[in-house]
Amino acid sequence: DRGMTFQFDRPAAAAAGAPSAWSATAHAITLNLPQAFYRSEAGTDFYSELETAIELAAKAHLQKRQLLRKFTDRASGTFGSGLGWTAEGLRFDEFEYAVGIAGLNEAVRLLSSEEILGSDAAVRLALRIVSYIYFRLREESTRHGLKLVLEDVPVADASDRFVRIDGQLYPRARGLLADRTRYTPGFRVRGAPSFEALGVEARFHTLVPTARATVERSRLSAAELFAILGKLHSETQASRLAVE
Repeated sequence: DRGMTFQFDRPAAAAAGAPSAWSATAHAITLNLPQAFYRSEAGTDFYSELETAIELAAKAHLQKRQLLRKFTDRASGTFGSGLGWTAEGLRFDEFEYAVGIAGLNEAVRLLSSEEILGSDAAVRLALRIVSYIYFRLREESTRHGLKLVLEDVPVADASDRFVRIDGQLYPRARGLLADRTRYTPGFRVRGAPSFEALGVEARFHTLVPTARATVERSRLSAAELFAILGKLHSETQASRLAVE
């Protein structure tokens, strides 16, 4: 009953900064995108609130780095060698600090009254939001000397929790997204499974090579899955396809 993930060979993506075969994520934080919209209704705007969330995420990662530094061997600059994890230890300066997102599809709906798949304008809005987060994280990385990366972080529990929290804090959330029991995770779209939907998800992969387009295996035959894999590889820049 376990899912599987197919990863496509993308030499161009690797040259552009796709993750290497080995990396260590020290900490992961998920941004609640719909909440940025709800907070903006107090008189600010969505991107101002998103900026605040990004800055808070960077501060939280800095605090985690300070904590981890206590377990780093000063002479070698490695982490965990004294704990017996590896013979050489992990290079402390090579740790990555991940930022994921939840509710991209819902944020687009709140801002434009359309789901991501509703129109080309909605797709462009989603890409604009992801691009904003991506480049702001790069700026924060340079500012703090910290490897902040936008990742496809597993956020299933967070997606459920964010819906409940927003419903408690923001009365309008109960009406605007009353049909949702969880926010759409990561860089996913919401709607009937189709190659069009997977193609839209694949457009985020140039910025986030760890992102995955997703299909439910219960809805596909083996032949249909094979056909989708071929089309994704030849017609999109998809990095991965997860079959859940």
